[in-house]
This record gives sequence, structure tokens and C-alpha cells, in this order.
Amino acid sequence: MRHVGDLPTQQQAQQFVDYLLVEGIKTQYEQEGDQYALWVIEEDDAERIKEELELFRDNPDDSRYQGHHSKADKQRKAEEKAAREFKKRQVDVRTRWRGNGTGLKAGPVTKSLIGISILVALLTGLRTSENEALFLLLFEKLQPVQDGFLRSGTTAIMQGEVWRIFTPMFIHFDPLHILFNMMWLYQLGNQMEPRLGQWKYLIIVLLISGISNYGEFAWAQWNNHFSIFGGMSGVVYGMLGFIWMRSRYLPEERYFLPQQTVIFMLGWLVLCMTGMMGNIANAAHLIGLIAGCAIGYAPVILGKK
Repeated sequence: MRHVGDLPTQQQAQQFVDYLLVEGIKTQYEQEGDQYALWVIEEDDAERIKEELELFRDNPDDSRYQGHHSKADKQRKAEEKAAREFKKRQVDVRTRWRGNGTGLKAGPVTKSLIGISILVALLTGLRTSENEALFLLLFEKLQPVQDGFLRSGTTAIMQGEVWRIFTPMFIHFDPLHILFNMMWLYQLGNQMEPRLGQWKYLIIVLLISGISNYGEFAWAQWNNHFSIFGGMSGVVYGMLGFIWMRSRYLPEERYFLPQQTVIFMLGWLVLCMTGMMGNIANAAHLIGLIAGCAIGYAPVILGKK
């Protein structure tokens, strides 16, 4: 800013500043002793303001300087509102991905999901061998027999063991499997739980988990194939889809998902489907992603946007 002159009263300073603002020139004043100093915001406007100031001093009661306060005040309020909206949209990408730049952190539900997953990994030893804890968490109830397993299909669930719909998400089969799932769960949970609240967030996680687990089971049945499946991947893909839709169609909620992350996760999904990565629950991944996208996009369909 640059000092361009002084006026003797606050009334004149305000009158002159209002007139200039309506003319498209931003200035401000402040009291210095018994005078009111005028400061120009843009250096290029300094010479014009000095000329205008001389004319104003000669005849401050001229009609050209009257009646501008109301219009100038409305303009200031509009600019302040625009500045606030702009500030809301300006978030450091580095901090936003860690917590969306607003101090958001993983809440108790996310931490509990991580803690339970780690506990289950310790109890099962990250193995598919005969393990009572593992068998209690599988989607199907298995009975070990001489040549393999006797399967129950969904009978156990229909008979009341409803936890099996959700608990496969806690089962992991090797250190990298749980490491990457927990990393993504923490990152995505950082955004979802603080915004949605604990209960709504938990309901969405359980819904995605149930849909993706049943989808994997149904796909295996349709292909006459059996495998013990588990992992948080279906939920993670669902959370990814949820945030993807929210960030794209409901920007006022301030979710954020880097485009390169979407590309990487979709690429990984396709790569796993090729069979090059071994025996992976691809149906759970894909159906989880679709479920998350649907839940995230639902408010748009219902007319929230």
C-alpha cells in the first residue's frame, strides 16, 4: 500500500473512500493524529487518486461525492463473502489428503476397525489353516472333514450367526495384505468419519462390508468355486467410491480425492482381475466400489445438490 494524502475529518475520509470504491478503486483510511491518512491498495492507482483527492478537497460537497455509502457498503460485504467462500475452497493438498486440511483425524470407529483387524491377525496368525477364531469370522460356517471342509452356504447366517455377513472384513492373510488395507482405511476414514459422525459412518462401513462380502460369496457360487476370502479391501474400495462421488458432485462437503489415487486404485482393480496377482476376492473389490459410489451419489439423485 502507498500513502497518497490526508483529510481532516473521518466523515470526509469515509465519503472519499466510498466514492472511489464505487468508481472501482480500493482505498482505506486510518487516523494519524488529527488527520485521516489515505492509503491506496494498488500502486498503479496512486496518481489518479491524488488527482481525485485535489478535486475533492476543493469541493467535498459536490453532488458527485454524495450518496455512495450504501452502494459501497454492499460492495464491501459482497467482496468479504466472496473472500470467505474462496478461502473455504483453498486447501493445501498435502494436508488435505492427510486430514482434509481442517484438522480432521481418524475417529474412534476407524481406530476400532484397525484395532480389531490387527487383533484378528494376531489370533489367526495370518493363516488359512484350521483355526477356531478364523472359522467363527468366515462368511460361511465350515466344518473340517477328512478331505476338506463341509460348507454351510448361508445356512449359518439364516440361523442367526448374522455377524458372518460383516466379519470377513477383519480377516487378512499376509502382512502386506493387512498393511495396505489398514493404510487406506486410515486415510479414507480420516475424511469420512469426522464429516458423517460415528454412527452414520459405521452404518455405511457395515453396509458396504455386507454387500461386498455377499457379492464375493454369490460370485463364487455362480462360478462353482470355493475359497476362503476376507480382508478390508471391499470396504476400502467402497469408501473410495463414496469419497470419489462426494468430491465430484457435492464439493461443498469438502471431500478430496487426488485423481492419481483414483487411477491407481482402478488400475490395481483391473490388474487383480487378470489373475496375475494370485487368488484375490475381485468380486468384493468391484461390488464394494459400486456400492460406495451408489451411496455417495445417492444425495445427488435425491436432489440434495
